[in-house]
Amino acid sequence: MKKRRFLRSVIPDLCGFTLIELLVVIAIIGILSALVLPVLSRAREQAKRVVCMNNLRQIGIATHVYANDYDGFIPAGGNPTWTIECPAIWRLASASEPGYVGLGILCMGWRDTGKGRYLPSPIFLLCPSVPRDFYWARKYYNKDWMYTWFEYPVIASNNKVYNNYARNLRPYSDANMKNATKSKVDLCAKKGLIWVADAWGYYAWNYGNPPGMSSEGYSHNNGKDQLPAGMNVLFFDGSVKWINDPTHKLLYTYRYNSYGTENFWLLTEKDFK
Repeated sequence: MKKRRFLRSVIPDLCGFTLIELLVVIAIIGILSALVLPVLSRAREQAKRVVCMNNLRQIGIATHVYANDYDGFIPAGGNPTWTIECPAIWRLASASEPGYVGLGILCMGWRDTGKGRYLPSPIFLLCPSVPRDFYWARKYYNKDWMYTWFEYPVIASNNKVYNNYARNLRPYSDANMKNATKSKVDLCAKKGLIWVADAWGYYAWNYGNPPGMSSEGYSHNNGKDQLPAGMNVLFFDGSVKWINDPTHKLLYTYRYNSYGTENFWLLTEKDFK
């Protein structure tokens, strides 16, 4: 008995938290989470934006090296009827035709050698900012699909690969017109034209849906209405620029750019100064 009294005098009673104290702690944690999570989300998106810009710089360098090898012309590749599928980079429909489409031609030889002729890997053609839970991202715009099917030599129903960048098709009327003078890189650079940009609208506008309904696939969305806060663009001179569009004026004006022939592709570097 005396021992118990002694222990009680030395060690105070250990009591649990009261309900009010627990509620206060939970409230504080909730407030801190509300403050910290948006900051972390913005930081994560900022990092993805930087990776996206680096992808476009690599595409710009590869384009100029390609042009140096091909008398100054833009990478073409593919059947003319496939130009409507602007984000396509590989589609093998016939054994007699090369499967390269558009930017995919920059990655020639990747499957055999582990390194593309102009771009080291087709992964540079994927923007990391596209939401992974979006249908098209899960099915086509992802690393696993790309690494499985890009340059796959056997004709199959799934043997088509897309990227989530759009390219300017206006400098040449179809993908096979390599002799069109207007498709020279240096001439396009002098005009200040855009060569490649984050794709807008391939996911929703083309199916008649306004942004916000089925547009979860937009790159660089602002985390509020799932619409893009802006876009990265690569100009023919090799420069890359982030175009801020917080009010979505650019998006609503041009609606989409994924076919490569829309009025969006008439914009020049001067329009973004």
